[in-house]
Amino acid sequence: MTLKLYTTGLLAGGGFIVALMLNEKGIPFEHITVSVPKREQKSAQHLKKHPFGQLPVIDDDGFILYETRAILRYIENKLPARGIALAPGAAATVEEKAIFDRGLSVEQANFYPAFYKVMNEALLKPRVFQTDQEILKTGLAELEPRLDVYEVILSKQKYTGGETLSFVDLLHLWHVPIIAQMAKIEVMNNEKRPNVLRWWTEISTRPAYLKMLADGAIKGTV
Repeated sequence: MTLKLYTTGLLAGGGFIVALMLNEKGIPFEHITVSVPKREQKSAQHLKKHPFGQLPVIDDDGFILYETRAILRYIENKLPARGIALAPGAAATVEEKAIFDRGLSVEQANFYPAFYKVMNEALLKPRVFQTDQEILKTGLAELEPRLDVYEVILSKQKYTGGETLSFVDLLHLWHVPIIAQMAKIEVMNNEKRPNVLRWWTEISTRPAYLKMLADGAIKGTV
């Protein structure tokens, strides 16, 4: 059976990254739209799939899985040879696997929380309240030193998860595009961090990613 992806249609958030990985690997999937404005993610039917009432969720022939990073790892573990490999495989050294795991932890513990603060203030809060410019300014200021550390990391290795592209890199596309597009906040294309710029230019111009941007929404392939 075809894998089913339950998420919004937005080019942001975990569902976007799962769809991007599926497209990168050429794995067919059915996109089942869940409307957040209608609070469909809190419905009794959806809570059976995700007890916290969140997105995304996949259904792979009856196997239900939630949490973005767990889904990405599952996809790679199940189909490592399909399309491009996006995590260290069986032949990788223990050191290569450790560097990958480190990159995944860094993204989750350092990049995502800082960037989410910016996104929340710039995009989510204005739906109900006004943006607090001081909080937004503070959020951007907190993000800067993290990107400085990324510059150091990427001066020593090609990608955030090691020497080859991985889903750790894809995770950084989580909210950056929508903030740049809708809030006109651009933080990655900065020449003062040449290694971040080099890395970001590569991952943000991949064909699968550009096609999704051109489509304007998540689209299933079946």
